[in-house]
Amino acid sequence: MATRGLSGQIEELKQELKKDPASRSFVRLADVYIKQSMLKEATEVLDRGLSHHPDHVAGWNLRGQVYLQQGDVEQAKTTFLHVLSVHPQNVQAYRRLAILYKGGGEFPAAMEACQAVLRIDPSDREAKTLHDEMARLLSDAPQHGVVSATLAALYMNQGHYEKAAETYRGLVEREPDRPEHRSGLETALKRMGEVAERHRSTEKIARLKAWLASIKKDARQKTTS
Repeated sequence: MATRGLSGQIEELKQELKKDPASRSFVRLADVYIKQSMLKEATEVLDRGLSHHPDHVAGWNLRGQVYLQQGDVEQAKTTFLHVLSVHPQNVQAYRRLAILYKGGGEFPAAMEACQAVLRIDPSDREAKTLHDEMARLLSDAPQHGVVSATLAALYMNQGHYEKAAETYRGLVEREPDRPEHRSGLETALKRMGEVAERHRSTEKIARLKAWLASIKKDARQKTTS
């Protein structure tokens, strides 16, 4: 019965769109197609409908959902980011992005997406739970070998200069020819120096500075050889 009911709904919506190709009912038809796992048909309907209504937020959210079900994560991300460019307060798009970023190991980006949800709706428990999980992962990141420029920048923004320095050090070790990593490490060490009296980090700073100097020397020798 349920299948016959959905089939009848599909035919009804198809006739409605045939009479008026610019009808907004394309979203309802695409939603039914998705429920039936008819992703090709959903894609065709959404693409036609969005050509008439390029700023239709619900339509773009469904388009992102189709990309997800097709396994195209990057296109899904792009689509949900487009939703936010049209409607910056769209909680659904932020939620989807948070989960996608988490799945891709982009913990700082996932955390930022959760923070955006919580700014809109502070009572959102799902976003709060995911946000706290990302915070724990970021706190443990150096011990677990998570190294990225985004993570290093996040530590800098949060004032965790020692963690930033360790992360930039990992980046320099991995990519010694990237001057932005060396510059990031220098900045982190400078910030550590500014609070050295409180945290007694002078010895560690000196050791890291000496290590960085040797890396820079090796890099200069490579460029001149």
